[in-house]
Amino acid sequence: DFNYAANDAQTAVAGNNADAGELGDIVTALIPFKDDYLIFGCGSSIWYMSGDPAAGGSLNELDLTTGIYSGTSWCFDGAENLWFWGTGGIYKTTVPGKPVNISRIHLPKLVRDEAVDSSTHRITMAYDSYQNGILITITKFSDNSHSNYFYDLVTNGFFPESSHANCAIYSQLFYQGDAPDFRRLLVGCADGYIRYYDEDTESDIIADDTVTAIDAYCTWGPLKLAQNDDYYGILSALEVITAGGASGGSQADSSNVSFRIFVADTAEELLEKLSANTDYRVAGTITAPGRPRGARIRKRFRGMFLGIRLWNSTAAQTWAANKIIGTIKKGGRFK
Repeated sequence: DFNYAANDAQTAVAGNNADAGELGDIVTALIPFKDDYLIFGCGSSIWYMSGDPAAGGSLNELDLTTGIYSGTSWCFDGAENLWFWGTGGIYKTTVPGKPVNISRIHLPKLVRDEAVDSSTHRITMAYDSYQNGILITITKFSDNSHSNYFYDLVTNGFFPESSHANCAIYSQLFYQGDAPDFRRLLVGCADGYIRYYDEDTESDIIADDTVTAIDAYCTWGPLKLAQNDDYYGILSALEVITAGGASGGSQADSSNVSFRIFVADTAEELLEKLSANTDYRVAGTITAPGRPRGARIRKRFRGMFLGIRLWNSTAAQTWAANKIIGTIKKGGRFK
């Protein structure tokens, strides 16, 4: 019914002739929610229409300080929360409600670092109920360079992802298949392929079944070694217990894990080393799975702060660490 001159409750409404159709901002996204709400994402504000505009419906503000990036940069999770890329990062809100910036603590410089522009970048978001998280993808039109983030709803943590340029994501859809094996997140990629995430596949598959190793890494730090600010801390032993059970058992076994250990006198200096992945004290390989005899790293490190990086970048291998154990004691006076 596009006849907005009709006199009934379901008539269309022209935005220039009804109070419930007037917005003073550029509309960037239209988001339907249940039967009674339509959300208007704008350049610097968010509004929602409640009810039918010709039958007592109203236009209400959701937020006057942040907008929604585009018509593809939003999704709903399983608890009916709206997630979106807004002016200051990644937000979460109920409808009605007040948006909360989720990325402000974990990724405070996200917007500045990504430097996205709607004319040059495409952002998509989708809720993956199988992995229980939100996938945020950022792709540059010109060369398919991209950076993705998976937000784990269980741990409330962001996990950065990247892949081959051919696998840059331009669209997402969680397919609710009848069979459990078919219920998964589908992503439309730059090379025209539709791909999906499979936790049983240990390498990325590019076009023509080309296998690419996954570089999976995790860093910890800055970890304070010193017991107080006047004395160094000394790490005399370190042990990483990887996942897995006995040989031939029922539990999945971790592959071997490479490690690097960083030490610094200040937290900022350690962060610089971890970010650059250089100037480490020692590097090596941890034998997996479990806690084999002789796997302890018997090196002494003196410093105020400690950093650890674990990774594996070998094709057809995966890794997991259950626990990291260290022995720390008081060192000499800080100079």
